[in-house]
Amino acid sequence: MYSQILNELSQYFVRNQVSHIEGFLHLYRLLEFMSFSFPMIFASTSMNYKGSFDSLQKYFKGDSSGELKFFKKFIKALYEDDDLTMNYTFSQYIDVQNISSVESDLRKILNESWFQFSGNTIEFRFCDVIDIFITIRNRYFHMLLGQGMNNFYSTLEYDINELFHGLNPAFLSWLVQIFTVIEQEGVKLFS
Repeated sequence: MYSQILNELSQYFVRNQVSHIEGFLHLYRLLEFMSFSFPMIFASTSMNYKGSFDSLQKYFKGDSSGELKFFKKFIKALYEDDDLTMNYTFSQYIDVQNISSVESDLRKILNESWFQFSGNTIEFRFCDVIDIFITIRNRYFHMLLGQGMNNFYSTLEYDINELFHGLNPAFLSWLVQIFTVIEQEGVKLFS
């Protein structure tokens, strides 16, 4: 497991220097890896066997996006007594000329309760990062045409790479925070 995490983090740091979109892809791959393995590891150390079994059972019966849904529930459980972290606000500067176009695109694809803009700075809470992370990935890389969803169809008014440049540090910090909590809970990932 350590080698997979190290590989994705290394790829992020190397690729992000050249292309922030490519850096995002490696962060997302890390999210997918964590969304499968971390809840399983955590559940294996739980003293609540019935609750762990029920959560795992729902996970295995889930649809194709089940692991990310399971991970979202896992994060809520992991931080259920930590309102300070769940309500922590990331403030990320988006360095683009036409910030109004970026804001307009994000308002079309994201739930407006997940974020707010102040000039070129976007703010969002820790508890909303997973939804923002997944939705941006789906609306930019998948597009899901024909399903009546708004997407990043054309970003001619700004450089989409700059959006990822602004958001990637928050996504990385969020992933590292979860990793740190798992380790603090006594799950030794590197043993």
